Amino acid sequence: MDRFDEEVAAGMDAHEAEEMVIAELDGLGKSILGQWAENTHAQCLSEARANDPTLVKSGKKTPPVYRLRNPRSK
Repeated sequence: MDRFDEEVAAGMDAHEAEEMVIAELDGLGKSILGQWAENTHAQCLSEARANDPTLVKSGKKTPPVYRLRNPRSK
């Protein structure tokens, strides 16, 4: 809130103050949702690997899977 008080003292009008608050809340919301998504993703991966240790973290798809997803290519 210090920044807001400083801007108002410097002559910011109500419309500019509202835009600043909206922008700050938008940034805060994106940050919180991003952290939540990263944590949830990590937890889901951990649970999935615990339930099925044969899961592959990353890698190239095997040819049979590739053919299933792209039936035109042989």
